[in-house]
Amino acid sequence: MVDRMMSFFEELQRLDNAWRALNQLTKEYEISFEQFMLLKRISLEKRITPTALSDELKISRPAVSRKINQLYRNEYLNKIRSFENEDQRIVELEISNKGNRIMAELDKRFDEKIPDIDFPTQKITETVSLLRKISRD
Repeated sequence: MVDRMMSFFEELQRLDNAWRALNQLTKEYEISFEQFMLLKRISLEKRITPTALSDELKISRPAVSRKINQLYRNEYLNKIRSFENEDQRIVELEISNKGNRIMAELDKRFDEKIPDIDFPTQKITETVSLLRKISRD
């Protein structure tokens, strides 16, 4: 049991180290890897709402809002109010020209750092499931 637990903690440490390395790649642009992922998702759509981002990426709405505000302050995205909708509070997001340039640079950087990696999606899904289970107990 102790060996399995130590093995698990070692794998968690490796995961944490990998996460830190991903954040290092985006640090130069004053954004976190999570913000990069939001920007990446926004760049795939013409326009998207913060609520849709929250739902699709399984991130809380307040967390999405904080990350979006930082991206907006850095001028990486634009906020557009929809005048077609009666509810003027609804905002749609689109990537800005500056955001597109940053995404191109970061995409190139990621391609150089992690070329042709076959991401073990099943293992990642299992790990996330296990971490969720642990955090509920």
